[in-house]
Amino acid sequence: MKPVLLTLLLIPHLFAEPTLDLRAPNPDFDFIDQRQGPGNSCGPASLLNAFGSGSARWQNVFAQVPGDSDRIRILSIIKTFGLKDSSLPGRKRWQPRAGTNLQDLQTMISELAALDWKLPKTRTQLLFTSQTDSPAQQFRLAHKQARTSLKKGFPPILSIRRYVLRDGHWTSVHGHFIVLTAMPTKITRSTNRFPIRYCDPQGGNQWDGSLSFAKDFSCPVLDLPAARVGKPLIKPGEQSRIGLTALIGAF
Repeated sequence: MKPVLLTLLLIPHLFAEPTLDLRAPNPDFDFIDQRQGPGNSCGPASLLNAFGSGSARWQNVFAQVPGDSDRIRILSIIKTFGLKDSSLPGRKRWQPRAGTNLQDLQTMISELAALDWKLPKTRTQLLFTSQTDSPAQQFRLAHKQARTSLKKGFPPILSIRRYVLRDGHWTSVHGHFIVLTAMPTKITRSTNRFPIRYCDPQGGNQWDGSLSFAKDFSCPVLDLPAARVGKPLIKPGEQSRIGLTALIGAF
């Protein structure tokens, strides 16, 4: 009877839901609200939120950004880093109507982090499926890279997109940046969904959501009930999803 009893005791553990046991080093940071700055500034605001909610070295760099308000700090990032030439020809890294693209935001993060040469390097991880990478593999890769970044003290920045199903194809209608502030340290091979907490710079608040994957979708899928990203662009009757297309972190 003892082996049977042991098995029964282990069952709740084996099927327990992952918990938010890995958190941003500075979760009580007063997160930046992009609405206090110019339009389409989710990239610069998320950059500030990642540094400010990170470990002490990241916080020290944040403290060197000029300004005593959300608006002035956002403008400082834009003027110092966002008005340089973009990776795309003929434009600047930040534009009032287009915001910041993924590669340019990564460059801006690296340039700001250079104020402390001891900080770990950051890079970008794309999360689209391919002939060799399945949705499940990209889902687990997202967990691995985000976990590594949080453990190194840098809450990763997530590049997310609202997709709508139009004419049989998933079509991107709007992109956004958010910062991951909590997640489970471990998931199992059978895990197909785990909870997350994130800061949306559109308001500077933290919200709960989850990350999963779908066999018919090209990147991990986010369930973010509080997120407004792209909602005004959904037509009546259309199906939509929020995809995690990439993340920027220290991994």
